[in-house]
Amino acid sequence: MRKSATMFISSITGNTRLIANNLIEELHQSGWRVHLYRKGNIVPKENLVILCFWCRRSSIESTTLNFLRSIRGRKVIAFCTMGGNPNSPYGLRVRENIRMEIEENNTCLGVYLCQGRIDPERTWRRRRLPRDHRHYLDDEGLKRHLKSQSHPDERDVNRAKHFLAKQIRMLRIDEDKR
Repeated sequence: MRKSATMFISSITGNTRLIANNLIEELHQSGWRVHLYRKGNIVPKENLVILCFWCRRSSIESTTLNFLRSIRGRKVIAFCTMGGNPNSPYGLRVRENIRMEIEENNTCLGVYLCQGRIDPERTWRRRRLPRDHRHYLDDEGLKRHLKSQSHPDERDVNRAKHFLAKQIRMLRIDEDKR
């Protein structure tokens, strides 16, 4: 069984870093070696690749996308934080966009989305737009933005760890069949 993973982390606000740090701890407790990707490193072909990033425009942000496009033929699990509800129709679209990006040159083992805090400056900037502007944040949108401030929470972290454990079990079952 594969017991070594390369993790790529892209976090601006700390949301994704919180998830990633907990995943690293979980992997270590399960006997996995985790190599944090640094620019210029070579990703061993046998390593599982774990992407931890933030969502941008319904998909993978550019730093992570550039890394993803630099690897081929790898097994990849993605963990993404987003300002919106990951269980909404929009969340389903984001998940599918991420899966398709990964599947271009690699094998996607799964995509985990969780809500992350939205930068309050972004919230208030959108709130100050003219009401007829397409990005104006109405009262319902403001409620959603304010609700995001408590995420990622302990439940999000535990769900991410559970998702990782499940994907690793599936990977082990798949490799045992060979």
